[in-house]
Amino acid sequence: MHILLTIIGLLSGLGILLWRISIAAQAAHELGEAAEGLFNLPRKLGFQSKSRRHPLGLIEDPKEAATLLLYGFITLSGRHEDRQAELLSRLQSLFEIDREHAIELYQRAKWHVSHLNDEQTIARKLSPSLYKQVGLDAYQGLFTLLTDLHPGPYTPGEQTYLDQMGRVITR
Repeated sequence: MHILLTIIGLLSGLGILLWRISIAAQAAHELGEAAEGLFNLPRKLGFQSKSRRHPLGLIEDPKEAATLLLYGFITLSGRHEDRQAELLSRLQSLFEIDREHAIELYQRAKWHVSHLNDEQTIARKLSPSLYKQVGLDAYQGLFTLLTDLHPGPYTPGEQTYLDQMGRVITR
């Protein structure tokens, strides 16, 4: 009888030992998942930060931003399709790029503007960041190009657009 009790005691002890090892393994696994979550936290927070920003605020390429400002201005006049060839040639000479790259920039600008309800948003969102990226001389050159593409008289919407772009210079 005492042999049977010894065997039951050993099996019980072994079961408890295996159960404790299993609990420790689960705790280690959960600790690893928590560490992985902390490791991915900066990436997750960066994505959340970008997802809360306006799509125009995510444009970092100065050429794309300038093209968007130009296209946004000529769409206010309603004659953007008539001026496509002129805008493409101006983009090629301004940025010293080939025609395919100019068409790509034009198409991206067209896509961005098609998703906006108000072209004024373009000048309000992009002008400050573009000015910081390119500096005063290049920004004034872009401003001059805008007025060359569409010399007055301006509609109230176009004048507001130009005023918003000009406010960046006077700050």
